[in-house]
Amino acid sequence: MLHTLPIKDDTNIQQDQTPYEDRELQLSVQFPEAYPFDAPKVAFTSRVYHLNVDAKGEVHLDTLQDKWAPNMNMHESLLSIYKLLIEPNPDFPADPEVSRLWKSDREAYNRKAMDTVQ
Repeated sequence: MLHTLPIKDDTNIQQDQTPYEDRELQLSVQFPEAYPFDAPKVAFTSRVYHLNVDAKGEVHLDTLQDKWAPNMNMHESLLSIYKLLIEPNPDFPADPEVSRLWKSDREAYNRKAMDTVQ
C-alpha cells in the first residue's frame, strides 16, 4: 500500500513488501515551469539504498526521464516509484555496484537496504 503525506514540500512513502517496510521514506518533488510537458524532479530526502536511486537520492525511473509524457500525473509517478521499490529495474541502474549486489545476493542487498534507512 502506498501512503503519502505532505510535509512542507516533501512527500512521505511507507513501503510494504519491500526491504523498507515499516520505515518512512521522504521524497522531494519539484515541478519545472514547463510541467506537465517536462517531468517533475523526484528525489528521496531520506537515505535510501536502492539500485535505481543515486547517491543524491534522485530516482532513476524511465517514466520520470526519457519516457515522460504530458498526460502522466503525480499519482502515476508515485505509484511507479512504489512499484520500483518492490521490484527494482536492473536495466536502468543508478549505481552499477548496487545493481551487481542485487543480482548476485538478494539477501545481502535487502539487509543493506534495511540497515541504510534505520
